Amino acid sequence: MFGRILESVLGSKRFFILYFLSGLGAAGLQLLIYYLQDAPAVMIGASGAIFGILIAFAMMFPNVELMIIFLPIPIKAKYLIPIYAVLELFFGIANFSSDNIAHFAHLGGAIVGFILIKIWKRNQFKML
Repeated sequence: MFGRILESVLGSKRFFILYFLSGLGAAGLQLLIYYLQDAPAVMIGASGAIFGILIAFAMMFPNVELMIIFLPIPIKAKYLIPIYAVLELFFGIANFSSDNIAHFAHLGGAIVGFILIKIWKRNQFKML
């Protein structure tokens, strides 16, 4: 849903870089958290890279209205995605025992996505 739009604007090369580096940032932050908690490091999935895509979409198309199935009112991307990130931070800090989601991986992907889009927007007239 978000990837096709971003790839058409960023180009395939930058989109791949965004996705790949967001995934690495996600893994890096989650592994750091596991290390600090002295917990076993078990992760699988690409949700952190997807979160980098979400943040990039919200930064590039802030006024696009999105709808969530259980909340049938349109919300602009510039509000919805940051709210989602804050929820990820809350659930990551809360560390519920029955929660098997790597919340800090989502935040790591978001941080990398944010940084990349900021850099690319600043240097938009320079070639990659």
